[in-house]
Parts: sequence; C-alpha cells; structure tokens
Amino acid sequence: MIICTVTCADYLYKALVLAKSSKEQMPDVKIALCLLEKEVPESLHKYGLIDHIFLAKDIGIPNFEAFISKYSNYEASTAIKGYFFTYLLNHFYEENNFIFLDPDIYVLQPFNEVKDALDTHPIILTPQVNSPMKSIETIDDIELTHLTYGVFNMGFFAFRRDGESTKFINWYTDRLDYACYNDVEYGVFVDQKWVNLAPAFFNLYILKHKGYNVAQWNLPEREITKDDTGSYIVDNVPLVFYHFSGLGTHAEEREKKYIKSGNNAFFELKHEYINLLNMMGKSEFENIPWSYDSPIKLGRNLFYRRVINEVFNSQRTDHTSIQELNSLSSLYKHIAIIGPTNSCKMLKRSLLHKNNNLKIKIIPQNNHYLTSAKEILEKRHVDLLIFVNTNNEYSITEYFNYYNKNLINSITFINI
Repeated sequence: MIICTVTCADYLYKALVLAKSSKEQMPDVKIALCLLEKEVPESLHKYGLIDHIFLAKDIGIPNFEAFISKYSNYEASTAIKGYFFTYLLNHFYEENNFIFLDPDIYVLQPFNEVKDALDTHPIILTPQVNSPMKSIETIDDIELTHLTYGVFNMGFFAFRRDGESTKFINWYTDRLDYACYNDVEYGVFVDQKWVNLAPAFFNLYILKHKGYNVAQWNLPEREITKDDTGSYIVDNVPLVFYHFSGLGTHAEEREKKYIKSGNNAFFELKHEYINLLNMMGKSEFENIPWSYDSPIKLGRNLFYRRVINEVFNSQRTDHTSIQELNSLSSLYKHIAIIGPTNSCKMLKRSLLHKNNNLKIKIIPQNNHYLTSAKEILEKRHVDLLIFVNTNNEYSITEYFNYYNKNLINSITFINI
C-alpha cells in the first residue's frame, strides 16, 4: 500500500512526522511525497523516512509553469493532487491500494477499516462531521462552515486501482486544473467544494468511523480520552489519526471552546505531536521560501481569479491575457474596472503593484452598474475600461452607443 502526500518545503517537517507515524503503525507501507519545489533540500534525505520523492514538475503536468502561475502555494499544493494520483497509478503498477493524507496528520493506529473497505469500494471519503450539531452556536460554527468549505475533508482520500476510481481521478484532475482556488465567495474552496458532487457522480464509500480524520472542526461530536492501555480513543473507538490543521492558529479557538476542562488526553496528544515536529526539523524547514514564488505572484494569482485559461473563449477575440494587460496598463493613467467587487479590488491591487501612479476607479457590478458607469465615465477622464469576469461588456457598449457615442469612442475596452 502507498501512502502519499503533497507539500512545499516549509511543511516538510510535518510530512516527516506523517511518514514516521505511518510507518510505526503500518511498517509495510511505502511513503511517496510530491514536493512542489524546484529541487529537493539535501537535508531531507538524512531522515530516511520517505521512500519516494517526486518533484511536481516531473509528474507530467502539461504546461507546468503556466499551471503553477495561477495559484498560491496553498492552492497549487492541492491542484496537483489529481496529477499525482495518476502518476502513482502508472509508476507503482504493482500496487493496488493508495491513501492520500495531508502532511499535518498524525497516525496513531493501522488503517484496518480502510483496508477492509477497499476490498469492496473503489473510493473512500471521510465527512467533516458525522452527526447534526446540537446548538445554534455549533450549527453556526460547524455546519454552516462546512456548507462553505465542503462536506468532505480531502486531507484523507483512499482509492484502489479500478475503473471507477480512474474516472473519479480524471474528473477531479480536470476540475482542479480548471479552478482550484481558495475563493469561497465564488463557491470554490480548493478541491473540497468540487468533491461535494462526487457521491452523485461516482460509486464511493463514506467512512464514518469516528477515529478517522479527527480534527478541530469535529471536536463538538468527538471526545478524545485514553483507554486502560494508554492508547488514545474517541468515544470508545480507537483514534486512528488526528488532523492537526490550523495548529497554532485558528484551531486554538475551537480547542478552547469544545474540549472539556480537565481533558488532558487531547493536550497530551498535541504536546506529543509538537515534540515530534521539533524532532523532524521544524526550525530547519519552516522558513524555507517557496521556490515558485515571485514578487508579483500574489497580484497575478488574484488577478487570475476565475480566468482559468490563457486562451479565452475562442469565438471572442477581444479578451486580453494577463501579460498583455500588464503591458497595456502602462500606456494608460486613468482606469475604471467593472466586475464583482472583490475581483475588482484584487485587480486594482495587482495593477497598482506594477504602477502605483495609476488612477483607478472601481464600478461594482450590480443592478445599477450601467447608470453608475455612465455617470463615472462622463464625470471623470477614463481612457481604459476593464471588464473582469463579466459577459455584459456588449450591453454597456451598446448603452453608451445610445446615450453618448463620443464617450465610447474615446475609451479602450478590455476583457479579462
């Protein structure tokens, strides 16, 4: 069986704890790591815990540089997962069972239930929670949050070599290639919102064992204690793995809120995990910068929101690529942007990063945007009008043609 994970260099110490704890519980597993960096840090090899290390650029992602330029390191680490699964199936042709785990997972028991389920099911997912919340507070904090961020936690995903899992992986890869953004306003949270659709599309098994994927988001329904042997348990079943997502940041608030005072078992577990992180080179790896980052990376990533392909709709010739817009924007001083408010703000930030002397006005796309645009463009000198994520530019140009033809003839229109 292969246990695989994906990370950038700054999370390697977490991946090493994942590998160490997995091998302690399941000595026969092989650990495969996809590293989203230009090269492998030499110091990684000294730990001897990861059996196979692959660089993301070498796993067969088409147009890798263009692909990676769309995403932040967090988004990209998720976006490459589908390609990695396909690569593993092709590379380890003798293996039939594969489990993906996020690097911030601590394994405490063998995956017996998963092994058994893979005998009869090609795909296994775990839900964020297994039962309804019991108070308004927890409904707001837990259930509504999962409606926003996804029903299934994709820090765990198991599959066997099978035609159905291949169909899932092909679909999953395609969707993450298209839009693997952390953009909940638009309805996307990396891979998890896509996977909400999976039970309708594919034959899969939802594993509801309370010991799997225990994390801060399901603490209201799961109490961690120890049994007579000193092993960690959750509601009288073995704690198989804990997902330490948000460690040291937003997880702390939920831990304080939902863990009963005096429950030392959880804090013992957490302390144990933190000690392992330090042993596995936390101070050595955590400050390594992402090798695919660049000074304009943030702006370009935000700029790319929902603009997925370099070549846009082939039937329309007036769309402008990111590179072209960066060049064109240097020719204009007064710019107006029409589109969703957040997208416009992101674009404004990106343009000002390139040239902070630009005068930029945002026109939010709402029920009154045509009137607002007309008033703004008539009162202000605007020589470049940019449409972001909208198919209504023809409406506005027709509107101006009717009301003020001279105005529209004096403005350059660009779609992105």
